[in-house]
Amino acid sequence: FVFHTQKTFYMELSPFSFALFLSSPIYWIRSFFMSNYHEPYEALNEKARNISRALNSLKEEIEAIDWYNQRVEASSDPELKAIMAHNRDEEIEHACMALEWLRRNMNGWDEELRTYLFTSVPVTEAEETGESAGNGRLKIGKL
Repeated sequence: FVFHTQKTFYMELSPFSFALFLSSPIYWIRSFFMSNYHEPYEALNEKARNISRALNSLKEEIEAIDWYNQRVEASSDPELKAIMAHNRDEEIEHACMALEWLRRNMNGWDEELRTYLFTSVPVTEAEETGESAGNGRLKIGKL
């Protein structure tokens, strides 16, 4: 058998070894907890792994923000609403920290964030108008 899981893990196994492999805790750990990698873990350098960790953390923080925000909107208890809003705002802080780490450590983020954040034009027009948050460059759009 050639066994493939999560696009990253290939093994040639006899039918008996295959059955043992499927019953192994390592198989389940790798399949369920290491599934954020679409390339073999061993093929990624430490920087790529750290970027993957940051991206996954950002996704998790954004999801938590959504969950807390829904709870704020759904709650009728003012004190509980305040607690959930506080928790949501903490998650926003965490997401911003992860975003800033990505801006500093992964190519592309800095330029894109400078183009779209803290502008006064409609978001879909920021690239074309050249208004950006202090990147020091003139962007005259497409000629």
